[in-house]
Amino acid sequence: MVSVTVTDVEEDSGQGGGPVSGKVVSGTYLSQASVFQDVDGNGSKGDDEPGALTDASGQFAFDVDDYLAGPVLSLGGVDPASGSSYGAAYLLNGGVPTSDPLIISPIGSLLISSVQQGDTLASDVIRALDITESAATRDPLMALSENASGAGPIALNHAQLSVLTASLSAITGLPTTSVEEAIAVRGAATSTRLVFSSVQLFADVASDLNDPVLNTFITEITGSVGRFLQQMSGADINTLGQFVDVGLRVVVADSVAIAGGDTTLAEDYRTDVLGVVETNSSLANLSSQLPDFNEYSYRISEGAASGFQYTIDGADATATDIIVYARVGDTIRFDDVVALTLHPFRLGRSPESSPLSEADGVIIDNNHHVALVVNENTPKTIYPYCQVHSNMFDRGRIEIVETFEGLQFPGLADTPLQVRGVVDTGKYDGAAGYTYDVYLTQEAAETASSQTIHQHRMKDMPSIPFFMPGGQGYHGAVEPAANTEFKPISVQD
Repeated sequence: MVSVTVTDVEEDSGQGGGPVSGKVVSGTYLSQASVFQDVDGNGSKGDDEPGALTDASGQFAFDVDDYLAGPVLSLGGVDPASGSSYGAAYLLNGGVPTSDPLIISPIGSLLISSVQQGDTLASDVIRALDITESAATRDPLMALSENASGAGPIALNHAQLSVLTASLSAITGLPTTSVEEAIAVRGAATSTRLVFSSVQLFADVASDLNDPVLNTFITEITGSVGRFLQQMSGADINTLGQFVDVGLRVVVADSVAIAGGDTTLAEDYRTDVLGVVETNSSLANLSSQLPDFNEYSYRISEGAASGFQYTIDGADATATDIIVYARVGDTIRFDDVVALTLHPFRLGRSPESSPLSEADGVIIDNNHHVALVVNENTPKTIYPYCQVHSNMFDRGRIEIVETFEGLQFPGLADTPLQVRGVVDTGKYDGAAGYTYDVYLTQEAAETASSQTIHQHRMKDMPSIPFFMPGGQGYHGAVEPAANTEFKPISVQD
């Protein structure tokens, strides 16, 4: 059972005071942050409230007369390496202090905001993040420097959350605590693993804030800032720090400009977000943090009839007509074939013969053709076969096409699907990952749900429309759902 405790605060509680110390950390340590005990509860430091400024390591120390007189807050702060400001209104809640050192951080502050809204909300947020409370509240940069298990993704989540809250606060003028509260509610209800780079989370929180500027330019804002958040890297402290610097110094300001109607700037993020990062940092030759959505994996197994037929994703290649479609630039992976020691898997120019070569795009491992990277030399029609036994894939083939437009996918028309890729239109533009539940026809979506149906195009499969009922599923989840995954394969009895 996860619990995050926040003690009710009363002035003059008579519980006694003493030293308060700790660190303020986000994607970087924060220097020049004003850390203070908020005795009067107004969120800003009064002249008579105890506190101190953080040093270059984010550390602070001061004494309080009464630990229970108020929570410790951190206001403002700069990245000590670059001098970039987190913004004068950037507020983190460290909770009610004790003599133990405090780690004041974005996720820690979010959890405190969650507890203040309900008994179980903080537990639900931690559960959605799929981490422990101790991992959520420790110093993320120290854990990263010590190569602690899972430290990279957690440090990245802290950094992404800091840019997310700073951007929404700058656009709306709301304090970061109000933004945190909205994030906590949406995050706790997330049906998949919660990450703060989620474009759906960003868009839904923006809708909940109900700011007229956000409502007007929500697609442009979430599509640009969301793409930046998805490309942030926590590979090491230096890289993470530079992304945070660009986020605070450039992206937050750009988000305000985009909210003001600068659609050209939004398009820069949409088409070349890594170029924006490289232009504004010393980082170079950056690689996308997104997976290759032009890669499709199919499971190849032996069939039940004495093992003398192949199945592909469970479909018998000797009993059904199977066509796998691919385009130049796509990669097809054949999972599990190396385990089929009695049936060496081959790809040929014609049935049962003429095996393809590496020049044709074949990748060979342990005497099996385990993948095909489609290039200009790849034949237009390819026939899988067993090197030893005949007719094990005799009703199947691979077709190389220019586009998936107009192709039929029997067996999937009425099935709730998930599709991997980047959403290319609408409110969740830029959401990368698994999107579900989607259908291949408007009619199937309408039969499945009475909700309004909207259409999505995926950046990597722009010619195929996917139809999605409103109010269900997810856009760009980092983990798959239980739904059948759409792949460009036709299976017909």
